[in-house]
Amino acid sequence: MSLLGLFFVFIIIFLTTIFALKIRGMLWQPVVSSPQVRIFGYYSHILTRLKYRRNIQTEFQQSEWIKVRGWLAVAAEWAVIILWALWLGRNFLLNNTTQWLPVDWQLNVQSYFAWERLSQCGACVFWDGSFNGGAPLFTDILAPMAHPFAILLVLLAGAINGSKLLAVSTLILAGLAQWYWSKVLRLGLIPRIWSACLAVVGGYLVGRFEGGLVEVAFSTASFSLVVAASLHLAETGKRRVAVGLGVLAGLAFLSGQGYLQLGFLLGVCPALLILLLDKNFKFRPVWREFAWAAGVAILISAVLWIPFFHIYSQISKPTGIEPGDVQAMGYQPLNLVINDYPFYQSEYLGKPPWPGMTVNYIGWIPVLLALISWRLIPRSKLRIVAFFWLSIILIYGLSSAVTIRWLINLIPASEAILSMARFPSLISGMAVPFILALATWGLDLILNLKWPKLTLNLSAGRTFNVNLTWLTVLLLIWSVRDVYNFVSPWLEVWTVPEDAKFYDIASQIKPEGVQWVEPPYGDWGFHIAFLDNDIKLTNAYNHWTWRDRTPPPSFIHVTRDDVDTSDLHYSRRIEYVNVLSFPDNYYAYVEVDGTKIPCEATATGGNIDVTCQTDAPGQLMVMENSWSGWNVRLDGRRVSLIESPWLSTKAPAGEHVYKFRYRPWDMPLGAVLSLLGVGLAIWLWNNEPKKRKKKSKGGRK
Repeated sequence: MSLLGLFFVFIIIFLTTIFALKIRGMLWQPVVSSPQVRIFGYYSHILTRLKYRRNIQTEFQQSEWIKVRGWLAVAAEWAVIILWALWLGRNFLLNNTTQWLPVDWQLNVQSYFAWERLSQCGACVFWDGSFNGGAPLFTDILAPMAHPFAILLVLLAGAINGSKLLAVSTLILAGLAQWYWSKVLRLGLIPRIWSACLAVVGGYLVGRFEGGLVEVAFSTASFSLVVAASLHLAETGKRRVAVGLGVLAGLAFLSGQGYLQLGFLLGVCPALLILLLDKNFKFRPVWREFAWAAGVAILISAVLWIPFFHIYSQISKPTGIEPGDVQAMGYQPLNLVINDYPFYQSEYLGKPPWPGMTVNYIGWIPVLLALISWRLIPRSKLRIVAFFWLSIILIYGLSSAVTIRWLINLIPASEAILSMARFPSLISGMAVPFILALATWGLDLILNLKWPKLTLNLSAGRTFNVNLTWLTVLLLIWSVRDVYNFVSPWLEVWTVPEDAKFYDIASQIKPEGVQWVEPPYGDWGFHIAFLDNDIKLTNAYNHWTWRDRTPPPSFIHVTRDDVDTSDLHYSRRIEYVNVLSFPDNYYAYVEVDGTKIPCEATATGGNIDVTCQTDAPGQLMVMENSWSGWNVRLDGRRVSLIESPWLSTKAPAGEHVYKFRYRPWDMPLGAVLSLLGVGLAIWLWNNEPKKRKKKSKGGRK
């Protein structure tokens, strides 16, 4: 078993032991006259016995058993959901760096490699020097680069296996989130388990894996949990629920992509007003708890949004929504019930031909149950029903770009942000948890109806009664299996062919020292292998670029194209690729009177050390993007950087050591605000307002 596997086994055993000891301590308490040792208010049988060295007489606490029984029931339900998710994601649990997800996963996973340097150089991770001259770490918001759970997985399992574990975690999170919806609505056991299992395997989630869009699925599941917590807070108004909502929302805004964040802000938040306003269109008292939750969420997510908006003006990326990149609003609900893969690969019904963006299949049964629920849900709950349906409509309005185009026309200044949402169809998956919640609600009400019993006459005058409710259960199981049969191909991994030899080529191509290497354009396999070998890539495809800047020139260029072997830059052929060499394109050099004198350099993230020796003074050039936060020391003495797109400073004659360090102000500030958010959450948790007791009319007697 791998070290990662042992770690998770240890965590499971540790948590199970703590849970068991806590239950034992609650159920068997010492008699009042017996000595006892308590930890955090809980009786410890082991410590009491160790201290007093004798058996302590205990008695069973019948009153506590009711509470423990509820906990055990919840634990059993969670176990079913988690085991189902683990079985579905079993292929992603394999510790193998040559088994990948398809397409966009191979692009997005490249960002995770930066966190592998945390153990090497600490704060150097704030700068990702892997791509096209380097950039601040949190410039890339497609991957959950600032999410603590994603970071933990990368640190434990590495970039490749960590991102696959994130896919499994997404399945678990989606199931538990849908279970939370049902629990808040106080629905029965069978509807809770069914909807959670369907949420885990639903096309709105697993369908994203078809294109390797793990981060979209993770963000979808994260916001499903946030909406459930919002509903819980609106129903109870409890301060601790508000704290939980704030923490979950803050983490959801760190979950990557940006599409689902947009969907929540413009699709769900406006609909929340239905829960916050009373009949007279005045805010209910619970609005204060939502305000606290919003404050906690904003602070916790500050570690990402402060650095991002600091560099936002320097980012250039394709913008605008092309006609073929979005499906009309009226057609999108059909994706809930269509399970034909060739259909999703086509442009029928005006949709983009990329299944990973449009598949939301959950089948006819939950859709029909959601529609039936409209007639069954009591009028006292119409506020919640209205919230659900309005959210669904607003989400589909966003995913079809209707709302986006309307907002751009209404507020032209919003185009700079909204036009970045080039593929809004990805937002449509956010509507599915609402539909599943309505379906679960309808199912619960149907199961509570008086169902007839089927009586079977057996031999010897015996009869056997069959409750027709169980036929419904069989239908529910079939509905989950139907969805699984459709999405199961996307739960497989793609094994890198042996003849691809990405890693073999990477090991042979790696230059001595630090230099920029240009991989075959758009070939993610080479990108991953090169990054896994600490090779810096230039002129490599990325979903964003620096505004008005060009990537550094390559020292080595690897290409699949045919090359004239008589070319002066032709170096050699490795397997099926040609290698071109440009020996004058140094990573670091001193320019003296137009002559480049190469320097030795080491670079790990935002730590760059350069050693140069020249006979005359000149200007040191390091082919790394210059940005606020960089500083340089010459032989231990702080000196100034020269204004330039690249790191540059004056270089005196002789042998000198230059230490460039990226130590920005925005990331520490964001981290401090995030810690303040955690502190605020703890303070709010411990300062829940006490309920005011109503005074009797007769006064105190």
